[in-house]
Amino acid sequence: MKKISLFALALAAGFAGMAQNQELRTEMSVQPRFGLRGGASISMLELDDDYSGTAYNMENKTTFHAGAFVNIPLGGMLRIQPEISYYGGGSKVRGNLVSNPLVTSGTGNYELDLHYIGLPVMFQLQTPGGFFVEAGPQGAFLVKGQEEVTNGAKTDLKEKELVKQLDFGAAGGIGYLSRIGLGINARYYHGLSNVFNSDNSPEGSGDREISTRSLQIGLVYHFGAAK
Repeated sequence: MKKISLFALALAAGFAGMAQNQELRTEMSVQPRFGLRGGASISMLELDDDYSGTAYNMENKTTFHAGAFVNIPLGGMLRIQPEISYYGGGSKVRGNLVSNPLVTSGTGNYELDLHYIGLPVMFQLQTPGGFFVEAGPQGAFLVKGQEEVTNGAKTDLKEKELVKQLDFGAAGGIGYLSRIGLGINARYYHGLSNVFNSDNSPEGSGDREISTRSLQIGLVYHFGAAK
C-alpha cells in the first residue's frame, strides 16, 4: 500500500506540473465525453463488530479495476458520470483459525477472492483547471467468489451461494484531469450491504455481517477533452 501511495503522489505531482504549463491553452471541451479508467484496488472485507464469534484478522488485498464511462455536463461545474467496471475485491485472512469467515472450519491463512461488475453513478464537481471531487451510489453483480487456503484447497463461494449476488454501497473520490484528457483518480468505496448470504450459512454463523471496503487508485482518460 505504501508503494501505491507513493506512486499516486508522484502521478499527482506530474499532472499538477502539466496543469501549470497548460494555463495558456484553451479550456477543455464542455460536452458529453466517453472515457476509460483503470488501475490498482486495495480491498478488504470488514466483519461487523457486533459479531460475538471468532475474531478474524482481516488484511488488505491488492487487486485491480478497469472500466468505461460517459461524463455528462449538467451545467456549471456539475457533471454526472455513469460507469460500468470490472473489479476485484475480497480480503486476506490471517491466523490459526478454528473457523474462517465464510466456510465452517479449517486452520491456516485464507484468501477470499471476489470479482464484481460494478455500476457506479458519480456526481462530480469539476473546476476549470481540471480538479474534481465526486460522490455517488454503486451497485455491483458478483461474477466470481472463491476462497483459497494456503494448502491450495479452494471453495467456490458463488456455487455454494455463500456470497450474495448483489452488493450495494456508496463511493467518493478526488482527481485531476488534464486538458489532453488524461488524469488521475483516487476513489473510496464503502459497502453498505452484507455480502455474506446468511440464508445458506453454516450452523452457528448466521449472524455474521461482512461488508466491502475498497480504495481504487488509477488513471482516467476522456476522449475528446481537448478542443
